[in-house]
Amino acid sequence: FYASELVRVAHDRLVMVASALVVVVVVATALLATAARVPVSSSTLLAGAARVDTEPPIGLPLSGYNHGKRRVPFWPVPQNTNYTTFMMPSQGRLTPIYARALVLKSGGGGAAAFVALDAIGADDTLCRNAFEYAVARGFTACTWEQFVCGASHTHSGPGALAPDMLWALAPATDLMVPDVARRFALKLADALLAAQRRLA
Repeated sequence: FYASELVRVAHDRLVMVASALVVVVVVATALLATAARVPVSSSTLLAGAARVDTEPPIGLPLSGYNHGKRRVPFWPVPQNTNYTTFMMPSQGRLTPIYARALVLKSGGGGAAAFVALDAIGADDTLCRNAFEYAVARGFTACTWEQFVCGASHTHSGPGALAPDMLWALAPATDLMVPDVARRFALKLADALLAAQRRLA
């Protein structure tokens, strides 16, 4: 009796979910068909969003705090690796590090773009480079003045991104590695371009 009751409950729930999906598909199809015939007016707001996995290389310093096992053994004596100087290199990847973007455009000509990186911070150099890389590859959704750039402030994200010596020696991020900073600026640009393509 117990097993057959479980099968019946599972069947009933599956039928409910399938029915709900059919309703969602029918309603979405009707809305999309209607939207395709409606012209864009000055009160229309278009939005596009994107998330890009930055795929950081193993060995980057984890920014945010530098003590205990994250600090080189004889700090402030440097221990140079490909990506680190005063902090120990990361040893793996537990979760993705994302670059996210949201682009907004109104039918009246207004626009804005927001971009964020899973990092301790995003300085002006990283943000400006990301914007310029995106523009060079066809980003036209907004101007620099309409662009907002930030970070999630994770203490387990990539370091070596900022040229500011205070960040590097606090020590919060380690010394900037130009190739690393460029890599993350390009990923932010990828997110902006993907969000622009998705404007709808």
